[in-house]
Amino acid sequence: YRMIRRPEHPRARANGYVAEHLLVMEAMIGRPVMLPEEVHHLNGDRADNRPENLKLYPNHMAHWMTEHFETVQAARDAAASTRSSGDSL
Repeated sequence: YRMIRRPEHPRARANGYVAEHLLVMEAMIGRPVMLPEEVHHLNGDRADNRPENLKLYPNHMAHWMTEHFETVQAARDAAASTRSSGDSL
């Protein structure tokens, strides 16, 4: 992640730096990004903090479900299909 020195920011790390994507999202929404909210990079490039590449999720579970649910569901369905076809042997 790209970091910006903002020691006064509530989400600043011990060294005074804040992740740039948090600052960009805050400017977009006009308020602080509050815990447990998460900012996601749509193209997966953590250095690409353009507003159009960022999406705010209400929490980690919503972020995870959006990003991984279809993959997990497809794997589960494939495993179930393999078990079903094996039962008929």
